[in-house]
This record gives sequence, structure tokens and C-alpha cells, in this order.
Amino acid sequence: MVGAGASIAHALHEEGIPLVIASQFPLSFAGSVIMAQVLYLGLLAGEDPRTLLVNLRRRLQTEVPASHDWASIVAYASLPPDLDRKLDAVQIHQSFRRLEAAMNYADRMLAPTTGDSYTESEWQNQRTRLKEARDRIDKLMPKSKDSKDHGILASADKRLAETLWSIGKARTGGRPEGKDEALVRDRLITSRKNYETAFRRDRSQVWAVVQTIVLTAVLQHWDKSEELSEDQWRLAEIFSREEVRLGDRQRKAWAHANLMELYILAPLIGKLKFDTSDARTKAMEHALAFKNVTDLTSIEIHSTRRQVLRYSSIFLEINSDLKDIAGIAEEIAPVLPESSKYA
Repeated sequence: MVGAGASIAHALHEEGIPLVIASQFPLSFAGSVIMAQVLYLGLLAGEDPRTLLVNLRRRLQTEVPASHDWASIVAYASLPPDLDRKLDAVQIHQSFRRLEAAMNYADRMLAPTTGDSYTESEWQNQRTRLKEARDRIDKLMPKSKDSKDHGILASADKRLAETLWSIGKARTGGRPEGKDEALVRDRLITSRKNYETAFRRDRSQVWAVVQTIVLTAVLQHWDKSEELSEDQWRLAEIFSREEVRLGDRQRKAWAHANLMELYILAPLIGKLKFDTSDARTKAMEHALAFKNVTDLTSIEIHSTRRQVLRYSSIFLEINSDLKDIAGIAEEIAPVLPESSKYA
């Protein structure tokens, strides 16, 4: 800010903006660049603004020593008493958004557009971006106080595995192998662990049990000793049926989605004695019920459709023993329209 910069900053703060960072005098070009880098990157990542101000002044004094930029920086702040707790939550939320952005970028690289081709170096750079974004979440998760974060992380890891699988296919022109396949397997294992943790910490998260069963079925490709639990299946079915009977609209929608997926999986669990035909009928029944109680532009319809499509894509590509249930999912997918909001 030029001239009466401090007074303008003070006036903005008085009007209710909790944090205003300004310069009393015009900054040098180099100082302006440093200020933008430090504040935008730091605040977007949820870093403590007090630490950022100290780091900003240090960088300005060190990197632009011929100016007085470092002394010109002023801040007006009214910080909440529980700032540390709120920052932890913001950092975790932003780290998930960072991973989502990296996966979206990878999706654009993988989109079948004419003329696009990437070098091995570019694919490696993209895998590195994905790894860095995912590693940041691991560093922050010990700060999490919300049991739902484990469910969000489990979902993110499942999608990350799908992205890594697609990158491996793009690189090899066929089924991923070696390190590419190992990365996918490790993400799916971690995803299942986080689904289990999500349900253990909050028994209302029945969808996490359903996804635990799904990933166990997929992981049987690598470990035939993996067993699908009849008890888990029946537990998820009972809870979901109760939600259908007693829940509000959103809870009822997710309950029908759970039941739809449970019946897709039912033929894999021998003790349930569901043949493919019976399972298809039941799964379709709940798919239609789910559609009828769901806003067709909502995240529920989008995420559920994406999950159903995985059965005939990545899940079947990994484990060919899922052919029969992939067929059920293929019949159900057209019932769930793609939301234009997320297309």
C-alpha cells in the first residue's frame, strides 16, 4: 500500500477482517515477489500467520538487503484463542485438496485427447507430485481429531490407486507391472486399513465396512488367503436397512448405495448363498431406490456412479475373478446418470 498504507490496513482490520498484512511503503519488485510467494503459499497451506510473518521479514532482510522492505511490513491481527487447533484442521483439509488437485491433473494427462503424448520423465514427475501430496497427509494425520478424516483418506487412497493404475497402463500400453503394480497394491492396502479405522472410531460410518469388503475382494488377486467376511457383510446390511427405515434423506440415500454395493458383492461370499441373478435383482432394486431419493446433480450420485464403474475397470483389471460381479455393476451403471456438475 502506498502513502497511508498502515492506516488503510488498520481501517480494513477495524471493519472486521481478522488478518491484514500490508506494507507501509512501496516494496521493491523483488520484495513484492517474495511477499507473494511466502504469504500465498503459506496461508493456502494453513501455516501459522505469525510464523509466516517472521519468515517473510527474514527472507526480505536476507534476499533484498539493499532495501528496507523487511521493516516496512505491518500486520493487524485478531487471532482466535484456539488458533492452533483450527490450523491443524485447515492444514489437513488443504492437504487433501492438494492431493485432489494432483489427481485431477493426472486425469487430464490421461484423457484420450488427440496428439497428447508424454515422456517417461513427465510421467515420473507426475508420480512424484502425487507422492509428495500424499506424504504431506501422512505427516499431518497425527494432528487429526476428526474420525471422518480416516474415511476421507481411505477414499483418496482408493482414487490414488486408480490414478496410479492408469498411469502404469499409459506407460506400458498394458497391465502395469513391477513398481507400478506394487504402488497400486500398497495404496489399496492402506485404503482398506483407513476404512477399518474410520469404522472403528465411528460406528455410524457403515459405508467404511462396505468399502473394506470391496477392497478385500480386489486384494485377493495378490493374496488368496484374504477372506471375505460374512459377519462384516451382515453387519453392514443390518445397519444400512435401519438407515433406510429411520434415516433422513441423505442418510437414506447412502444406505441404499451401501445395500446396492453389498448385493453386487454378495455372490463372492459363499455362505450367503446368493447367485448372480438374485444379487443382480437386489442390487438393481437399491440402485433405483438410491436414484429416487438422490439429487441427480449431487456428490452422492457422482461418487456412487464412479465407484460402480470401478468394478468393470480397475477392479476387474486387477482381479479377473471379479468378472461375474463386474457384469452386475455394468448393468447398474446406466441407472446412475453422470452429474453434469461433476462431469
